[in-house]
Amino acid sequence: MESGFTLIELIIVLAIIAIIGAIIVPNFITGTDKARLISDIQSGKIIQTAVDLYEAEQGGTLDKDTIGSELFDKLLEAGYLRGSYTEPQTSGATWQYHETKKIVVLNIKDCSEAVKKVAATLSENEQENIVFS
Repeated sequence: MESGFTLIELIIVLAIIAIIGAIIVPNFITGTDKARLISDIQSGKIIQTAVDLYEAEQGGTLDKDTIGSELFDKLLEAGYLRGSYTEPQTSGATWQYHETKKIVVLNIKDCSEAVKKVAATLSENEQENIVFS
């Protein structure tokens, strides 16, 4: 009698591996989106701190209507920011100044539905720094 695995045994093992893979891969992708969102939320808080420090030390207020290159250039030149905070890591997200809350928030209006679903699962404290529309 020969030792080895039968075709049925090999097919069963492959099926089990495929099922485990189908369970793990979507969770990994969701985890990656969540990590990017949380990282962007923290970056937004750092940007807001830089804006607050700049305004306190330099006097006056910055034009926050367009959170973009002009504002970042001022903060970078003055030494309040490093270049790594200028672009959100979340695909399709942009920085926006929220007039009501008076803070820099992450606008995910143009992000995928998967990212929006992940954002909806974040804590209330984290969601305060996100604009969905």
